[in-house]
Amino acid sequence: NIAVIGNHHGCGSTHISIALTSILNSMGESAYYIEKNSHNLINMITNTTKVTEKNGCMYYKSFRGFANYGPGISVEKPDNATFIYDYGSIYSDYDLKQADFILLVINDSLWQKTFAIEESHPLYHYKDRLKIIYNMGTRKRARELVKIYKLPVHYYDFDPNPFDITEWKRNCFKWLCNR
Repeated sequence: NIAVIGNHHGCGSTHISIALTSILNSMGESAYYIEKNSHNLINMITNTTKVTEKNGCMYYKSFRGFANYGPGISVEKPDNATFIYDYGSIYSDYDLKQADFILLVINDSLWQKTFAIEESHPLYHYKDRLKIIYNMGTRKRARELVKIYKLPVHYYDFDPNPFDITEWKRNCFKWLCNR
């Protein structure tokens, strides 16, 4: 189980989660996106073409995922799969304890520079399972962030479509997931 969390709303945790799910599936792994936030994946996905749905699971290209249907609807998840839980910026300690590893998505908006550093420090007790993705960042700034966080920081370049499979994304996620 992989928890994807963001340091603030809009930093790209849903985009990264969808891309990670798509890449893992393209590499032959059985991976499913699980929406655990209020971003309303159903509306976003159904605005794309060729989306199919079966038993509550949405399929598009290499993507497979379950929307957040709310507490009243139960969806049966497949066995023997990797689940990518997209918590966005709202998550609990319980959520993180359930994860095999955690991807923290940060970005470098001028108004978020300090926030990214200050708000992320409570995650240090998860540092053995924590990897940081610097979304829409540069390699140079990622190196600077390594000094601040004292953890590996991988920059994630501009990605216009999280469903598309590219060699760069494949290599990025291989590094992140040690696959």
